[in-house]
Amino acid sequence: MATNEDTREPTETADPAPVCPRCGRTYAGQRVGARCGEDEAVLVPAAVAARYGDDPMVGSLVAGKYAVTGVLGKGGFGAVYEAIQEPVGRPVALKVITPAKEGAQDVRGRFFREARVVAQLNDPAIVTLYDYGEESNGALYMVFEKVRGTTLSRVMKQGAMAPDRVVRLLAQALRALAQAHRLGLVHRDLKPANLMVTPDALGGEALKVLDFGIAKVLEEAEGHGDTVETREGVVMGTPKYMAPEQARNKALDGRTDLYALGVVAYALLTGREPFDGDSAVDVLLAHCTAPPPPFEPGSPVPPRLQAVVLRALEKRPEDRFANAEAMIAAVRDAMPTALGGSTTSVETLPLDTGDESLALGTVETVDAPALTTGREFAGEAIAGPPPSRGRWAVAAGVVLVAIGALLWLRPQGAGVTAGAADTDQHVAATAAPPDARPAPDAGPPPDAAAVDAAPDAAPDAAPDAAPVIDAAPEPPRPKPATRPAPRPTAPVERPAPPAEPPKVPAEKPPTLTVPEF
Repeated sequence: MATNEDTREPTETADPAPVCPRCGRTYAGQRVGARCGEDEAVLVPAAVAARYGDDPMVGSLVAGKYAVTGVLGKGGFGAVYEAIQEPVGRPVALKVITPAKEGAQDVRGRFFREARVVAQLNDPAIVTLYDYGEESNGALYMVFEKVRGTTLSRVMKQGAMAPDRVVRLLAQALRALAQAHRLGLVHRDLKPANLMVTPDALGGEALKVLDFGIAKVLEEAEGHGDTVETREGVVMGTPKYMAPEQARNKALDGRTDLYALGVVAYALLTGREPFDGDSAVDVLLAHCTAPPPPFEPGSPVPPRLQAVVLRALEKRPEDRFANAEAMIAAVRDAMPTALGGSTTSVETLPLDTGDESLALGTVETVDAPALTTGREFAGEAIAGPPPSRGRWAVAAGVVLVAIGALLWLRPQGAGVTAGAADTDQHVAATAAPPDARPAPDAGPPPDAAAVDAAPDAAPDAAPDAAPVIDAAPEPPRPKPATRPAPRPTAPVERPAPPAEPPKVPAEKPPTLTVPEF
């Protein structure tokens, strides 16, 4: 039974004068759900007390926290009540099942098995199950979110609906079925009264599927088991929306729900169910034997959408869509613009345990471009912000100072070569001028480095002394206007070399290049 029936009596939680359903006392100014000072019963609206005052559930407290304040619908198995969850004050729909004495234990076992599966459903189109349990008197209860909206059974009274609107609602119902079927849960009683339309946050329509997982429990609670009853309104199914295999008491699976949803779609598009008759037996026979009436000529329903609905109404389950995902794909292909692209598609992500899957909506992602500076290293782009100009300025200054020091230390027109025991270092050698005279060969002693004296060296400098580069060089000296003539020097005896000659780095220094600005 749906959480919101067409015959539901409205109840307002802000009733200015709620009534105690036990003693009949009126409490002006009190809120619905408060307690009676006489018998601690839950206060209910006056209209509810007048109509359902003899129901022991009205005004009671279920599971110590669900205050029953109204009735949403009744059936042979029990009823659906409006309640307030304490202490949070959340309105909920409370379904209470009172199984027959015979077979009550079997009903109880199936109830808890089904409830555990229903609790795993989390699709937006499925009413959320908050809680479930058993009362001391044997009554079983389920606590669902309370949905405020309009059932499709009321919407259908306005006549046929536009195809794009039907497609949007149909896709939401199929998405909910896809998740439930993957968990092995079959609804078994899909009909317009179990499909509720509610406004969404963007001003559109959202669909809610009600009563998932309790149809089979309700069958056994009524004592019908798997037998087919011919009374319309029996809890095991509604004849106008029952699949042929359900009417014949055959095995059911997800394709049974697809047939029922096909009947709903046909009724929404045309304004009438495909099969009717004078009795429930006639309707069931038509489901089993008669082909569905074709759509009228000139119907606004696109032919491809007509084909989708008629395929869902095939008599044999194997001739229908294999699953809800396949039917969603067919609906999208029939009217892609109605669904706004692929936002309603269903994908599966395998879980680590068993064959279960998790339904995911398709999410469109956009790859962001990589941030690079254009620099490359070993053929790969170096990601990150570009180097700051301050670093380049410091590096350029160091390079310029080093170049100036080398130019100041380099003698004019001569090459200087400093030798060491294990390495050679070459510094900016150039050709000597034409008037330069070579220094006499003094014959260097063993282990001594050969040094060519520069013709323009300072007079007080030793002829074999190599220039020494200080760590902090002085600024370049000003050059004289005229260069003095070179003076020949006589060879002198070299002093003994030190025990360990000074060593210079073995590796050549990296070449410094001044960057362009």
